[in-house]
Amino acid sequence: MDLAAGTGLVSKLLIKCLNISPSSLYLVEPAERMYLHARNNIKSNHIYKMSAEDCLSTNDLPRDYFDFILCNASMHLMSEDNIYPVISKLLKPKIGYFIYTVWYHSFDETEHYQKNHFIETYINDALIFFNYPIFFSTLNKKKSK
Repeated sequence: MDLAAGTGLVSKLLIKCLNISPSSLYLVEPAERMYLHARNNIKSNHIYKMSAEDCLSTNDLPRDYFDFILCNASMHLMSEDNIYPVISKLLKPKIGYFIYTVWYHSFDETEHYQKNHFIETYINDALIFFNYPIFFSTLNKKKSK
């Protein structure tokens, strides 16, 4: 699931780079114009105009279903107290991943992730677990040396 999907740009990358079927990808976007662009960009029957916090108010989104939920550069628009319970009800129990990005380093402790490729390794491990091709191939080249 692409949460706060915008125009569907990240979903297009997931489809292309990870060979994900557009029909299996769910997008949620509350802004009307972004939602309309996403509908034009992604050929899926699972594109919904709603806020992330409202995902549980519809029967269109299955519970305990998603391998991963991605939220790119939009977490600052949501209340953490409200969104985490929603995410936990949508992800597959105990094996689902919630991956989100922010525009800046939220904490000093995370600043080193970019330097040592920790986040790329974590994402690759999650992709391998679900039998998706790895995305950060440069990590494998560095590991094999």
